Amino acid sequence: FAGVTGGRWEKYGGSQRDDGSIESRTFSIEWDEGDGGRFARYPYRISIANGPGKKTSTGGVAPDGPARSLLSMRLPESDMIKVMLTLGDYIHSYETAHHHRIVADRVRLLRDKLADRAERAESFGDRGATNSGAPVRANRPVQPAGQPALQAIPGGAQRQGRSSNAPVIANSERARITPLRGERAEKAV
Repeated sequence: FAGVTGGRWEKYGGSQRDDGSIESRTFSIEWDEGDGGRFARYPYRISIANGPGKKTSTGGVAPDGPARSLLSMRLPESDMIKVMLTLGDYIHSYETAHHHRIVADRVRLLRDKLADRAERAESFGDRGATNSGAPVRANRPVQPAGQPALQAIPGGAQRQGRSSNAPVIANSERARITPLRGERAEKAV
């Protein structure tokens, strides 16, 4: 911990209270063995400080003066590991419980971005469209007649006698990969 964070990690946050004042919260984790190893058995210290805050230019909340309330607690390494594992499990449980909402929000955001792009493309197409209604693109390669169009999947156009889902694997690579169940049965016969 000390080698990665320099001995201290802090997270600042806060919110506006009902009376209009802004409260800041500071959460910190420290590695501190104390003077002469005084707290060597309890080297981790978790601290939570609440106090007055101020809005920053980015909309966040920063502490504005000394904390009004401070809670600090020392832990041995084994208890700190338990706290971190429990916190990780809590975060995973939250993400699992709210997965549908998180995904729906991201899909909605993506749909809005794509709609904005489509509107921009339509306005661009109105300015530089040909008779067919497609925008003019310079230096665009023309597909030769009689050639199949490339597909947007690895491997390009489909080859004769090959399944659409079968990957292309060179013979030199085939010896290094784990055989599929069907391939194992073929080798056994």
